[in-house]
Amino acid sequence: MEYTELLTLVKHTKTKDSIGNIIYEDTERTIYAKKNKVGTREFYNAVAVGITPTAELQIKGCNYDGEEEVEYNNIRYSVIRVIPKTQTDIVLVIGLKQGVK
Repeated sequence: MEYTELLTLVKHTKTKDSIGNIIYEDTERTIYAKKNKVGTREFYNAVAVGITPTAELQIKGCNYDGEEEVEYNNIRYSVIRVIPKTQTDIVLVIGLKQGVK
């Protein structure tokens, strides 16, 4: 099993400055992942709710902190689903929301 794909996890945070203005910030971390095929079940479940699944990326579970977006091959994707794979690995099903670039 080779983790050769680069994947950037994007975490959105919301804080307030000294006068109470809301500030949105993105924190990015790049990790290694293994690309898997998108399963038929995952594909049809995602399409039914308006999301086109693009890939399943297997990563070490300790690297994931609830990020809702990832950047893969210079494209920003939504995390559709997180699936436990083994005791140490998880699979992120990623895709583009239909009508959103």
